[in-house]
Amino acid sequence: TQLRVSGLDLRQAELNFYMLRFTMSGSISGMNTALAYIGIIKIKIPEEMQPPAFAWQVSLFYICTCTTMVLSMYNLIVTSFCIVNAKGLSLRGAPDSFAKCVRIFREEWKSMRIVLVLSLLSFVLSGLSISWMKLDSEHTYYPISTLAITILVVMVIIAMFRKILTLQESFRIPAE
Repeated sequence: TQLRVSGLDLRQAELNFYMLRFTMSGSISGMNTALAYIGIIKIKIPEEMQPPAFAWQVSLFYICTCTTMVLSMYNLIVTSFCIVNAKGLSLRGAPDSFAKCVRIFREEWKSMRIVLVLSLLSFVLSGLSISWMKLDSEHTYYPISTLAITILVVMVIIAMFRKILTLQESFRIPAE
């Protein structure tokens, strides 16, 4: 009996682990969705870049911002659905419900993480396109400011990914 209780406690802890991951991912996606929507409706496009003129910065901004919003909404909806339904299944389901919920979360986590990272990268590209749009070389002659911003952002993203990889390695459970 004690072994069965310990196994159930372990499954509960594992379920809580995944629910926390999905909750955090959904929260970030919710904020990203709102920020992308606000960006679409509030960013003022410079006069000389408005239609019928074509400006690659404006196109990049709308493509990236809409991509951010769509990916973030997808992540928000799927993670919320998983959280709500996993909690219901684990409370009212068959005896193996905890194991089934954990298996579903484990299978879905990889794709949810990829969607989240893509939405964040799209969000960053959207921000860079704003700097290129607002600090266009026609206004400043040389795009030094925008190049500096772009280089800085790219360096920070590279440093962040390197740090995440280092931390992943540090937290890796050794194979026995």
